[in-house]
Amino acid sequence: MKKCVYILALALAVSCGKQESGLLPGNGSKTLKVYQQEVRSYLGMDQGNPAIFWGKDEFLKLYYDDGASHFASSDEAAKDANDGKTSGAFTFSNLQPEQAESYTLCAIYPASAAVSSSGGNADSYKVVLPSVQTAIEGSYDPSAFIMVAKTETFTEFPSEWTASFYRAVALNQLTLVGVKEDVKAVVITAEGKSLAGGRYFDLTLGTANEVYAGTSSITVKYKNALAKAAFLDVFFTSWNTTISSGENLSVKVIGTSNTYTKTITAGALGIKF
Repeated sequence: MKKCVYILALALAVSCGKQESGLLPGNGSKTLKVYQQEVRSYLGMDQGNPAIFWGKDEFLKLYYDDGASHFASSDEAAKDANDGKTSGAFTFSNLQPEQAESYTLCAIYPASAAVSSSGGNADSYKVVLPSVQTAIEGSYDPSAFIMVAKTETFTEFPSEWTASFYRAVALNQLTLVGVKEDVKAVVITAEGKSLAGGRYFDLTLGTANEVYAGTSSITVKYKNALAKAAFLDVFFTSWNTTISSGENLSVKVIGTSNTYTKTITAGALGIKF
């Protein structure tokens, strides 16, 4: 998995054509099971080795086109389906595709990132990356790990679909060095850049378009403060962006008693998220 890794030292003091209308033959509804493999939603350890797993609160947003745009959320969360740790399975029931010459499918993970106000605008669908992320210790916030399926077209509406997803966000690792108290939150700021916020996606093609209502800061919080250590890894996601040479990246570490701030000026190669 490709990641952007930064090391930060902190001292304590400074720190398709539609056919004739009508539902498909049968009971008037269809059930679709979508499988997701290879890319998962959070980091973990498998027999002492880093691994990525599906968790218990995973929902998927489905888009399908039968001559008109339709959207649905998976019935329930998938947990470690198939091989017990590395594949997710999501069920969509009571879908009602009409008869058509072809069916185009796409999907967004997690369903919570999809904005309901998008309506039926599949070519400019709104997806929001949260600027406040509640990370799992040693991992990132699964709700901020946005993935979009590669669009596929079928001549018949499928009952199963093994979707191929790509990561739509940058996965970043920030290592804090020399932190001498527990850490409650970390704030990453790049003025003038859109690190989080909304983005339009064309689900008919499965591609990303422009960012809207972008925010220049991301706050990484923890339900339980990170215990102080010589090295602390902070994981977060952002939209892909570049901090050019001479521009600044600010990192604020909020401890249990003190706050530390460090400003990093990008070198000749810049800093890429």
